[in-house]
This record gives sequence, C-alpha cells and structure tokens, in this order.
Amino acid sequence: MAQILGLQESVRKPLPKERDPQAMLETERCIWWAIVIVERNINSAWKKNELPCASSPPQLEDYLPLTPTGEHRLSEDLVLPQDLDAAWSSAGPLRREFTKFGSFAATVQSTYLAGLVVRHVQDDSRDLSTRKNDAARLEGALQSYLCALIPPAGEAKGSYCGAFGIRTCMAYYFHDHEFELASSYGDTMGASRAKLAIESMVRTAISMTQVGYTGSPIDFHGLAYWSHRLIPDTAMMHIKHGERNDDWQSGLNLMKFYLRGLEPRFKLYGRKHDSIVRDLNS
Repeated sequence: MAQILGLQESVRKPLPKERDPQAMLETERCIWWAIVIVERNINSAWKKNELPCASSPPQLEDYLPLTPTGEHRLSEDLVLPQDLDAAWSSAGPLRREFTKFGSFAATVQSTYLAGLVVRHVQDDSRDLSTRKNDAARLEGALQSYLCALIPPAGEAKGSYCGAFGIRTCMAYYFHDHEFELASSYGDTMGASRAKLAIESMVRTAISMTQVGYTGSPIDFHGLAYWSHRLIPDTAMMHIKHGERNDDWQSGLNLMKFYLRGLEPRFKLYGRKHDSIVRDLNS
C-alpha cells in the first residue's frame, strides 16, 4: 500500500522550502522508514531473513528522517565496508563519535547495515578469498557503528536502544555465521576470532542489563521491540559460545530474570524464556 501511494519516493527527494509541503514530505518519510525498519526486523526475528521484503531496501543516497542537525543522506557519517581495507584491524579498533543524527536516523542506518549482513551471509557465489575479505570489511563497519550508538553520559537526546539492538543482533548473526563457516573449513583461527567477538558482545549486553537493574527499574514500555530481542539472542549466543563457569551461570540467570519481567506485558517473551531453557537442556 505504501509503495502504491509512492511513499518510497519521499526519501529520494529533498525537502521543499515551503513549510506545509515540507511537513507533509517529512511525515511521508517517517512513515516509509517505519515500514522499512519494522518489516526487516520481523523478517529477521521470525524467518531468519529468508523471506523477500515488500518494501524496497534502503539506499545510500536516500534521505534520513530529519535530524537535529538538518537534512542528511543515509551515507553520511557512516563507515561503509567499501571505505575500509580488509586489513583494517591491524591498525587497532575503529573509533568514531556518537551520532549527531538522533535515534530515528540511527535506527535507519542500523537497518541498512543489517541488510549488508543479510546479503553477505546469503551470498554463496563468491570464492573463499573474496568472501573472507568482504567479511573483514563488513566487520569493521559494524564495529565502527557501535561507537555511534553509545551516548556519552548526559548527552543522549532520545532512546538509542532500538538502533543498538538491531546492530548487535545482526552482529551476532554475522559472527555466528563466520564461526560456523570457519569451523567447516577447519580454520581454527577464524573460528576463534568469531567466537571471541561473540563473547565480547555477550559480556557487553549482560553488563548493560545489570546496569539497567541498578537504581531505577527498566522502562519496559519505553524499550523498542528489537532491544527486547537483544536479550534472547544474547542468551542463545551465551549458551552456544560461552565458557561454562560461575560468571556464565549468573549471566544466564540475569537474562532469564529479564525475560520473566517482560512476560506479563509481552507473552512472546515467556516463550522466548522457555526456548532458552529447552536449548540449555538439549
């Protein structure tokens, strides 16, 4: 319906100068981006990215929702795989500043990066060397954008949990795929590298959840769906890749506790909790 109405064109043309037409076009942009984001996250969560999306994918030249600093295109302030050398990691971690575009635009950019991950995982037409170089560049883009989503203390002007959740869930998807592929080829170094990346993300997610239970209670209604999804995905990666020790068990218990807290509001997460218990006992 949105495409029949031509809403996809709203992100491809600049805002007019007149106030009323500007407000109308910006409203159309926001509706279109909401459709693009929700459709891809539902597909990712329930069909493992295997279904085609009805809405056209984000393009680098598309306009973001209006940001606190004005009108910007999706490609701006975004490190892309093609911007990096495959050996970028030898120079140390990529650093960048917190995004100035606001949480809605950040969610759009996270959704674009998620699409790159899906295409990478599903593309089996490349030779092993090309695919390995592509993976290294994509990993760099994902790592760089993580820094864009963690605001300095007191500087957040909105909720970035949705953008962070999308980016991190797709990073799990990416690294778990790299782990499985490296293991199938007997590449112990590649498998170890992917496993370490997953373990690092799991520790970060657990630490953030612990902080959320310190002081004020978590605002369950204020959290985006895809930030809720982060905890089930983290728990599954924790079970699959985590080292079994006291910290492992306490981390798992915390995530189960979090999901039980969501259950009265969202029955879905009671089932997520049950699936974690089944996976643990299998």
